[in-house]
Amino acid sequence: MKKQFQLILTIAAIAGAALMIACDQIDEANKLINASNQKVLEAQKIFEKANADSDALLAGEVDDLKTKNQAKAKETIAAYEKAGEMFKAAAKDFDDAGKLKLNDKLKTYVGLKSKQLVKTGEYVASLKEGLQVLMSASVEDMEKKMNDYKTKNEALSKEVDDLAAQVKKFEEENKDIIK
Repeated sequence: MKKQFQLILTIAAIAGAALMIACDQIDEANKLINASNQKVLEAQKIFEKANADSDALLAGEVDDLKTKNQAKAKETIAAYEKAGEMFKAAAKDFDDAGKLKLNDKLKTYVGLKSKQLVKTGEYVASLKEGLQVLMSASVEDMEKKMNDYKTKNEALSKEVDDLAAQVKKFEEENKDIIK
């Protein structure tokens, strides 16, 4: 799935972000980044389970989301929200690292990573909206609401992809400071 691929790329990029250069506060920055990595891994697990649950729910009848599968749908929505918040919390660790005494390239990198994680969090949290529309929209409103959801979701997905590409390019151009 495209969304799982994006998150795997995020994890791979973060896992490779052990910053190993001589700088006054690099140890503190590394601790923050390691904490961020742990949050991303946990968010990834929650996201994957939410995706599997969502796929199972969507394989059934839409009306079941309003009746016998309502509790599971609400649980899945909450999981998407939690995963999204965890990605944003991981971004905060990068923000905090960016406030430390680091060289300019490193500050640029942690800023990019933070933006990427914030946008990933927004994207993951937005996935709940598809289920919410199916659970609550009337038949007459459903098509328009789903089209609006898809448009918003595709835009967020593109932003995540663009930020991932920027991070990857920056990492490739600065291999000497990002290991």
